[in-house]
Amino acid sequence: MPGPRLSLASRTKLSAALNRLRRVLAAPKTLSAFYWVSLVAVGGVLASYLATWTMGNWEMLTDPRLQNSDARTSIFPFHRYAREPNLEHDPIAEEMLEFVPIAVRALYRVLVPLTDVFVAPKIVQGLCLCIVAWAAVLVARSKRAGLGAAAILTFVVLHDWFAVYRLASGLPRAFGFPLFALWLGGTLAAKPWVRRGAALASALTYPSVMNMILAAEGIYACRGLGKLPASVVLRRLKRYAALALCCIVLVLPSAVGSKTAGPVHTLEQAEREPAFGKTGRLWVLPFPSPVESLGDAFIDPLRPRGNKLVPSLAEAYAKDKDMSAVLFIGLILLLPLLSLTPPPWLAVAFGSGTIVLYALSRMLAFRLYSPERYYSFGMRMALMVLLVAILAQSFAFLRGRARFAARNSVAIAFILLVWSVVGSGVVRKNGMTIDQRRDASLHEFIAKLPKTVRIATHPMDGDGIPYYSARSTMGSFETLQPWFVDSWRRQRARAEDTLRALYSNGEQPVLDYARQHGVTHFLIDKRKYKSDLVKRSASFEPLTAFAKKLLSGVEPEELYFHDIPKRAVVFRQGSWLLVEVARLAGAAPGETAPESADDADHDTGHDDREDRDDAE
Repeated sequence: MPGPRLSLASRTKLSAALNRLRRVLAAPKTLSAFYWVSLVAVGGVLASYLATWTMGNWEMLTDPRLQNSDARTSIFPFHRYAREPNLEHDPIAEEMLEFVPIAVRALYRVLVPLTDVFVAPKIVQGLCLCIVAWAAVLVARSKRAGLGAAAILTFVVLHDWFAVYRLASGLPRAFGFPLFALWLGGTLAAKPWVRRGAALASALTYPSVMNMILAAEGIYACRGLGKLPASVVLRRLKRYAALALCCIVLVLPSAVGSKTAGPVHTLEQAEREPAFGKTGRLWVLPFPSPVESLGDAFIDPLRPRGNKLVPSLAEAYAKDKDMSAVLFIGLILLLPLLSLTPPPWLAVAFGSGTIVLYALSRMLAFRLYSPERYYSFGMRMALMVLLVAILAQSFAFLRGRARFAARNSVAIAFILLVWSVVGSGVVRKNGMTIDQRRDASLHEFIAKLPKTVRIATHPMDGDGIPYYSARSTMGSFETLQPWFVDSWRRQRARAEDTLRALYSNGEQPVLDYARQHGVTHFLIDKRKYKSDLVKRSASFEPLTAFAKKLLSGVEPEELYFHDIPKRAVVFRQGSWLLVEVARLAGAAPGETAPESADDADHDTGHDDREDRDDAE
C-alpha cells in the first residue's frame, strides 16, 4: 500500500529550498568554513558527552570492589586460573563454566593470571568499550559516513542505560551491544568483513546477538528483490549462507549442551517446573504480552534518565514520557519521508528479523535461549539501527564536504536535543549491584580456611563465598540455574538436602548430611531461626514451597541451629555464624552461642539480587 505523498506544490517548494541550500553550500569559501566549524563542533559536543558519561560511570569502570551480581555466576569459576588456583575441582564451578562461551573463557584464561577475578572484569569492560570505539573509527574514516555518523553511533549506544548495564563486569553478555555496534558500523562504512567478523565474534561470546545479526543479514541480503538482477541477490544469499554456516559451527558446542548438563528444558517441561514461573528462579513463564514487551523495550532508551541540559524542556518532555518518546521517533521518521535521507532498509531488516526471532524463541522455547533477550536486547538495538540509519545517512544527495558538514550538524542537533530533553542517560553505579566491602570480614575469614572446605548455606545466603572467598559451597541463588535438565536436577537435589539439614531438629541428620556431601562448615543467619521462621525461609520456587513444607507446624526452638554450641562457632559477624562441623560433633550439650544486640539490624547483603534471570 503506497504511503502518503506530498502535494505537487509542496514538492516544488521543497525542491526549490533544497536547490538553494545546495547553491549556498557549494560556494567554496562558505563550504570550507562550514565544514571545519561543523567538524570542530561535533567533536566538541561528542567529547563533552563522553566526559560526562565517563565521570558518571567512573566507579563502574574503575573500582574492582564493585561488580555485577552475575559475576557470582560466571566469573567466580575463573579462580582456577589465578596464580594461586582455587575451585579447580569444584563441581558447581564446573557447572557454571557450561554457561560461559569459549572465547570469553579463553579471555579470562589470559587475564586472570595477570590480574585477578576482580580486576579482569574491568579490563573486559574496557575491551568492550574499545569495540564500540573501533566501530566509531571505522564509520568516521568512511567516505560514506563520516565523523557526524560516528558521533551518532557512539552516542546512541552509550546513552542507553541498559546497554551499559549489560556491559558491566565483563560477563558474556557484555559483548552483545559492542559487537552489534561493530556490525552496524561495518554496514555504514561498507566493510563487509567487519560485519561478518562481528557475527562470528558474537557466536563465540554471546550467541543471542549472533542470532539477531544473522536474521538481519538474511533479510537485508534480499533487498532489491524483483528490481535488481537475480544474480546480484543470489550472490548475496550465497555469502550469507556461508556466514550462517560458519556461525553455526562456532556456536554448536555451546548450543547442544554437554553430557553433564543434559538437554535444555523444553517448553512443556518448563511449564511443569516452578523454577520457570513468576515466583521461580527465572520468571520467564508465562510469556508476557508481545505488544507490551516489544513496544516497551523499543521506546525505553528515550525515557528520561540522567542530568538534562535544559531542565525546563526536560520537564515538559517528562510529563508524558512515553508519548514524548513516540513523538520523537515519529519526527525522526519524517526525514526519509521528506527525502532528506534514504529509506532505513537496514532498520527494517533488523527490526523484522528480531521480531521473527522473538516469535520463534517462544514457539521453540528454550532452544534459542530466553525469549526475553530478543526484546530487551533486540528492540533497543532496533531503535539504535533506526536512529543511526536515518540520521547518519542524512543529506545523501549532497557530495563531499557539503554532505559531511550537513551530517555533522545533524549529529550536533540530535545529541544536544536528546541530552537536553531526555537526559544524559547516565545512571550512577550502573550494573554494580554487589560491593566487596559488604561482609568483607566474613569473606576474608573464609578465604583463609583450607582450600578443601565446603560451606553449606541457605540458598539466599552464600552467593559471595565462591567469588570473594574462592571457597566451595553447596550452591546458592546465583549458581542455581534451571536451564538444563540434568544439571538442574542435581542442583535442586543438593538445595533440598541443604534445606533439610538447615531445618533439622536433631544433630545426627546434620552430621549425616555433612558426611555425605563433604560439608565442613555451615553459614547460619540467626535471623532465620526467629519467630517468622517460614517467611525468612523463603527463596524462590520450588525451594520456597519445599522449605515451607519442612517447617509446617515447627517452632524455631525445635530446630537444631536455633541454639548452636558455642565451641562450634568459629566466626561471628552480626547475625552471621560460621559453624565448623567437626566441632559440632564434640560440643558439650547446652553450650550455645550467645545472642548479639545487632542480630535484628545487621545488613547481611541479601538485597543485591536485582538481576534475577540474567546469569549467562
